Amino acid sequence: MAKRNNRTGRYEVLIDFTEPLDDMTIYRAGKDKYPRAGYEPTEERIAYLQSDKNALGRPVIAKK
Repeated sequence: MAKRNNRTGRYEVLIDFTEPLDDMTIYRAGKDKYPRAGYEPTEERIAYLQSDKNALGRPVIAKK
């Protein structure tokens, strides 16, 4: 079972992307913070989005 994210921080969006695990929410670079209020991603999901192993091949979020 995936661990829930216990971190309270939010992340800067580096590249526009759509989050399929958050009802296809679109996050915009320079405008939005990840995650939005009401959505709690797992630690694994955050690590995936911060890595270059995601569908875009480069990090889409970074810790502020």
